[in-house]
Amino acid sequence: MNRYCFVATDCEKASDHQAGEHEFVEIEMLSLKDFRKLLRTGKMTDVEVGYLGLDFLNLL
Repeated sequence: MNRYCFVATDCEKASDHQAGEHEFVEIEMLSLKDFRKLLRTGKMTDVEVGYLGLDFLNLL
């Protein structure tokens, strides 16, 4: 499995994503406060990536 992670800031949704045949993508726009709450719930499948992103932004 390949995993690519990136951090994007000051973004705006320009259009809806059209997933490819073998692609599973769910886009959800969250405030930073709500994202942190979601990380703490344990409901994310890749919590590590979330914390890496926060660390990259010096928000830990």
